[in-house]
Amino acid sequence: MKIYSKILGIITFIISLFFLCLLLYLLLFDDYNAEKRVILLIGLIPVYIVIHFTVIHRFGFNLNLEFTAKQRNTVLVTSLIIFGILLPLIGWQISETIALFKQEKIEEKQSEELYSHLSQLRAFDKQMTAYGFEGELQTKLSDEHSLLYKLKINSKKPFNPDLVSFTIEFHDKDGFLIKSINIKDYTRIVDGDKVFGIVSNSKTDSWEFSTEEVKSIANWRLLIASK
Repeated sequence: MKIYSKILGIITFIISLFFLCLLLYLLLFDDYNAEKRVILLIGLIPVYIVIHFTVIHRFGFNLNLEFTAKQRNTVLVTSLIIFGILLPLIGWQISETIALFKQEKIEEKQSEELYSHLSQLRAFDKQMTAYGFEGELQTKLSDEHSLLYKLKINSKKPFNPDLVSFTIEFHDKDGFLIKSINIKDYTRIVDGDKVFGIVSNSKTDSWEFSTEEVKSIANWRLLIASK
């Protein structure tokens, strides 16, 4: 029984120490959100209890004997060392977790405010082309990856939509291209048997945009090309 208790005590201490080091490594070096950090911090409690219990019982050695004064001092000093190491680490990690939780809440609020702003209907300035086409565009963000739109292109002269292609370009405030979209789905605006424009909207299609892409859009450009 004494040999068994010794082996069990040593194995228990080694396993507990391994999990302690693993939890501390994950807390210190891995990128976790606030909720996962709380779970890891809670996991430190049973690990510490097992280590403390193992140390008090002298790792299974002389399990049923009374403590001498020297042994009591040894156990006390060992426990204080372990507790002294863990307490600052746990306290620091708790403060880091609280700070991370607050930062996540701030970012979540900012994201909600940004989405609320971008989900409002936005009307862009009209665009004229060298071929006499005039374009009108309105957009709004429907979710994190879809941009709803209403596009209307008019021409003073009749034209054949089958012979031209329509392209929309979005640019940031510095003039750099964000995304270029070829308009394929549209309804013709006719007067008699002649076509004077087209209308396209998100009832038949939507554009894939990230929130950051929509946020960076400053202006647009209408391009007309012959097929």
